[in-house]
Amino acid sequence: QKVSIFFRVYFFLGHMSEHMLLAAPHGSQRFDRTSVPIATSLVLGLGVAAALGLATLWTQGVDPRQQWSVSGVAMQTRPIVARPHTLPPAHGTRDAAVHHIRATDATPPTMHGRPSQYDPNRPPIDATTGGALAPLWLIVPAFVGAVWMWLRRSRAATPTEQPTQLAMCSVTGACTRPDPQARRARLMQLNAVQEEAPDQAAEPLTIVQPSDATIGGADLSKFLDASKRTRLNGQYRGTHIGEQVTAYGWVQAYRNQGAIIFVDLRDREGVVQLRFDAGVGDGSAHELAKQLRAEWVVAATGEVVSRGANVTDKIPTGEVEILCSDLVVFSDACTPPFEIKDEVEVQEVLRLKHRYLDLRRPRLAQNLILRSKVNLLSRQYFADNGFLEVETPILGNPTPEGARDYLVPSRVHPGSYYALPQSPQQFKQMLMMSGVDRYMQICRCFRDEDLRADRQPEFTQLDLEMSFVTPADVRALLDGYVKLIWKEVLGVDVPTPLPQITYAEAMEKYGIDRPDLRFGLPLTDCTALMRDRVDFVVFKNALAAGGIVKALYIPD
Repeated sequence: QKVSIFFRVYFFLGHMSEHMLLAAPHGSQRFDRTSVPIATSLVLGLGVAAALGLATLWTQGVDPRQQWSVSGVAMQTRPIVARPHTLPPAHGTRDAAVHHIRATDATPPTMHGRPSQYDPNRPPIDATTGGALAPLWLIVPAFVGAVWMWLRRSRAATPTEQPTQLAMCSVTGACTRPDPQARRARLMQLNAVQEEAPDQAAEPLTIVQPSDATIGGADLSKFLDASKRTRLNGQYRGTHIGEQVTAYGWVQAYRNQGAIIFVDLRDREGVVQLRFDAGVGDGSAHELAKQLRAEWVVAATGEVVSRGANVTDKIPTGEVEILCSDLVVFSDACTPPFEIKDEVEVQEVLRLKHRYLDLRRPRLAQNLILRSKVNLLSRQYFADNGFLEVETPILGNPTPEGARDYLVPSRVHPGSYYALPQSPQQFKQMLMMSGVDRYMQICRCFRDEDLRADRQPEFTQLDLEMSFVTPADVRALLDGYVKLIWKEVLGVDVPTPLPQITYAEAMEKYGIDRPDLRFGLPLTDCTALMRDRVDFVVFKNALAAGGIVKALYIPD
């Protein structure tokens, strides 16, 4: 009886699972939202029912290898029959033989040393007798799981999202070039998706109403026309004492001491201290200064005065401060997510989320200033040496180099694409043949490769190309460039010409083609010394194989 129920569950789940999984048209990979979880649950139930059915046969001493007949709800002997499994007409048919097998031996062998339970004279057992509903717990979990998954998906159902350009253009696996036909077909699919994709609504911005202390519109324009910024905040020195100035910037810190309020005003060049005194002017600037908070954008007008006994050397402007007689608030600000200071450690994820605030930090602002200064000096130096700066194309044909290309599909030419340059190598060689005998460019390059300490997908390089020169001419030019940059940016006087070392000498003394000469401990060849006096197996085997032994000589 149990065997009959188990096999009935087996065939029922098999039929339902097959119908669910084949419900989509032939060759389609799209399944209904409810078909997939239900079919998955039925397949799991199928496996559980089959396993428990076979386990029951085994534990009851019935050899599952014997040919038993299972038909409908009863077990009985009949010849082996194979019938096709018929699907609904809309989905076609598929041959799936379901074998009905009978016992071939009236005295089947024993199992586990116990006599078999098989009795060929025993009449078929009707499955409707007592205990027929006992194995229903096998299929209940499958249907409960299917219903739960269906309800969960129906509640969370959202419109199907179109694949993004990044998802469709990503390449995984080995670093091999895809088939041109496959690439063209993929790009055509991408063009179709981009044309059919609906416009995504932008995330709504949170509008914060300005406070009554701020000015705007015509008043702001009138003030900017009448009061120009005198200089950047980090440029104030003792030589400016006595001047009437106007300073713009962001409030970095404020200290209210009652009759006197101190404010540190920051811009990209540095910080200058503002002082608001209740006895200066009509006192309106002092009253407005009481409302100031961090990251408010303000303009202050006043006289540059000495700090007297409070002079500090911690900042370049520590000798002076501005005694303010007028204050204008351009914009107030909410409390920032982190403090805008170099000494405050902030998680990188939070910094990148609020990058516009992160770039206000003095250290990052100085990096931008340094980069701009180096670029300006580079252009001036090479222009003075007869170089012509030429901008090469960004969109071009793919050129095999050391990494993969970033591909950009063309809307005007469906199925075609551009490649972002890994370097302007071919373009600058064309310029040499065109008569531009000295070319330079500070160019942006793109390489689709894994991130490493010295590898970035997008980077900037100083690119040079020269004609009618020798290697000595190139070295002399670059020696002068390095000397200029170190002197103007870092204040370091680099002696030229720079030391030269051959590749063979670098490998001989340092074992690397880019040695750090500050190390000061070159490798010493100890092969002759180790050949006859040392019994160390590693050295002996290396010497026997024609190798050498080197060591670091450290004097006392």
